Parts: sequence; structure tokens; C-alpha cells
Amino acid sequence: MTCLMPALFELDDDEHVTPHGRPCVRWIDSASKGEVGSRDAKIPEHERHRTVQPRSSLAQGLDRSFQIHHPSATNGGPEEPTHREGNRVPWEKQFDVDRALDRAVETFWEKGYNGASMQELLDRMGIHRGSCYATFGGKADLFRRALRRYLDTLEAGVVERSGEGRALDALQALFDGVVEDECARSGGPHGCFLVNASLELDTLPEGVRPLVHEGFRTMERAFARLVRRAQAEGDVPGSVDADGAARALLGLMSGLRVLARTGADRATLRAGADRARALVA
Repeated sequence: MTCLMPALFELDDDEHVTPHGRPCVRWIDSASKGEVGSRDAKIPEHERHRTVQPRSSLAQGLDRSFQIHHPSATNGGPEEPTHREGNRVPWEKQFDVDRALDRAVETFWEKGYNGASMQELLDRMGIHRGSCYATFGGKADLFRRALRRYLDTLEAGVVERSGEGRALDALQALFDGVVEDECARSGGPHGCFLVNASLELDTLPEGVRPLVHEGFRTMERAFARLVRRAQAEGDVPGSVDADGAARALLGLMSGLRVLARTGADRATLRAGADRARALVA
């Protein structure tokens, strides 16, 4: 097919290529000034002055949006580019999004928002910077996604334990679980990701802070439901303020997590957990 546009660009020599191996192009200054050579002599006058602006690399990159796959198994190493025949996307990425996000949770949980560098996060997640920004956004967005994932898991665990037996026993089981959970950790992060995040609340991005508050409200409501159920079962006096008791229980659990983070032993944590029933008596 014959191109009717003037040649405003031409291929540079083979020695000048982009980092991706593509040949560089060079702007033909004479064409931009309307000085059309003999090869363009047959181009209509009204076509000669139409300047075609090349699309920026950023715009082209946005056109070729990342396509993320969720393989059933992964070796946990860095992502590998997947080359597909018949298209122009030579750098399509393939990695397990959930696995990468879980590693971000672990890193933020252990290091905190301010203590975890972006490079450390990328190394732990096993992905490249471009894939991270395309999938999760910047560091604040990644932290928000990680905290949301943790809160969803935490709430599911509370709901599961709350449904076992009588409400007062389920309440005590939650605190017993904190002790066992903290004492069983040998190298992972201690404390609660939510509580740890609250300790650096003033330095967190403004868009993240509401999620921290939401997490505590969710836990408080879960405790209040347990107290009211225990009242209905006759194990807690009806005169007890369920909402007030829930706030006290939340404070106790948060305190246990902070103590665990500082290296408190089992006896110290056990003594605190045993106070749960007394707060609703």
C-alpha cells in the first residue's frame, strides 16, 4: 500500500536501538519545514503539511495495559515476561497477584509503612516496579490493599471463632488464640498489622488512615455482638453496657498485641488474656 504522508521520520542506523531492541527513528527536519524531496513530489499539497505527532512511550504503554494471570502454581521467584505470538505485547507479565499481595502484607506488618522501602517490597513480592504500579498503584495504594486484605482475613477469623459454642466461651477463645498465635511465631512479624499501623497513624498517608479506623470499628462491633449474644444466653448480666464492654475488650486485645511486639513472654500474655471474662462480668 502506498503511503500518502510525507516521510517525517526515518529509521536510524542499526547501531542505534532502544533498550527493547527496536530501531530508533530520526525526525527529518526538511520535511517538517515543508521542504519535500523528489520522492514526495507526487504528494498532494494539502497532505504535505499534515504533521503526524508520534505517540509518547507513556501513551503507548497505557494502550497496552498489563494483563495479569493467576497461575495455579508459582515458584515464588521474580516474574518472567511471557512472549505471545501474533501480538505486539512482548512484555506481558505473569505473576500470582494474591501471593504477591500476601508478601506485601508480611513486609508492611513487619516493617511498617515508613520502615518498608519500595525496593524491599518489590524484592519480597518478586515483581518488577512497572508491574507493581500497574497492578497495585504506588506505595500508599499497595499499603491500603495489603491492610484491606489483612482486615478481611482477620474479620473472617473472628466470625469463624465467634460461631463456636456459647458466646462467652467464643470470646475467651479469641483471646486465647492471640496468646497461642503470638507464642507460635518464630520469625514472622509480631503484634497485629492493624495495631502496628495505628502506632504510626500520624505519619500514614491521609487516604490510608480511614481504613485503620474502620478496622478498629469492625473489631469493636464484633465484640459487641458477642457480648449481646452472651447476654441473651444468660452468661453476661443484662445490665452490662455491651458497647462499653466491647471497647474495653478491644483495648485489651490491642494491648496484648503491643506487648507481644515488644517480646512479652507467654505468662505475661496469658495473664492479660485471662482478664477478658472479667471485663464483661
